[in-house]
Amino acid sequence: MAQKIRRGKRKWYSIHAPKLFEQQEIGQTFVYETENIVGKHVKVNLMTLTNNPKKQSMNVFFAVTDFKEGKASTKTLGVEMQQASTRRLARRGRSKVADSFRARTKKGQIVRVKPVIMTRTLADGEVQKALRARCRELIKETLGKYSFDTVISDIANNRLQKYLKDQLSAVFPVRSADIRYLRYEKADSEEEDDLEETQYVERPKREKTPKASTEGLASLKEGLEEALAAEKDEPAPKKAKKKVVEEDDEDEE
Repeated sequence: MAQKIRRGKRKWYSIHAPKLFEQQEIGQTFVYETENIVGKHVKVNLMTLTNNPKKQSMNVFFAVTDFKEGKASTKTLGVEMQQASTRRLARRGRSKVADSFRARTKKGQIVRVKPVIMTRTLADGEVQKALRARCRELIKETLGKYSFDTVISDIANNRLQKYLKDQLSAVFPVRSADIRYLRYEKADSEEEDDLEETQYVERPKREKTPKASTEGLASLKEGLEEALAAEKDEPAPKKAKKKVVEEDDEDEE
């Protein structure tokens, strides 16, 4: 019979954000061994980190990288806009230009970027293609020039969004330019990065499924209705009268 291993008591340990967010406490974990803390992921709303209610539409992701003196240190993995906030960007009479691609940071790390651009008026396909290409160029240039934490800080303070809006407005009037997703990602091969570049240009359009024909059902329904109507109009069959046989009384002699 296997013996039960006593691990001792579990304890609470605090998790702290990196220097980017002033190493403030972002959560706690309840574990037996401190070795189990490293590698844990934490998601925190940006409003909590900045104490600014206007930032509640964005979440920040962290990973625990070290544990010293009873405190767990983290690094920033990325940011993501909440789906409800993304849906609220869409308005009638405007075009929503979304994109998704891989880019490399200053240190050569691969990240997934998903920008979304809202135009002031409706834009045709060629204009949207030009906006998407210019936005990719600007973001890749920014990631290659600055550190990942600096880019996250610029997103948290809306500096990158304002920069993209100003630059893209030279192509077409833009109402807003946001980063709805930015996070580290591991690429399987260089070929996937090349294919990613053309996914919005050469991807096939989704064919609409033809609706099932209802002509046969309609004709069948009409036939049933006509048959029922004919039965209602047809007079009921007459009942056969019973024959009464009367016996003649014989004259008495």
